[in-house]
Amino acid sequence: MRLLADIFLLIGAAFTFLGALGLLRMPDVYNRIQAG
Repeated sequence: MRLLADIFLLIGAAFTFLGALGLLRMPDVYNRIQAG
């Protein structure tokens, strides 16, 4: 059960990281909202 929780935590962290990266790379507000 602990392993499953760790896997979901890593997946969530990856999505958060990709969302933050998208927010930094998008040029305007509307694209940032979509990326977030």
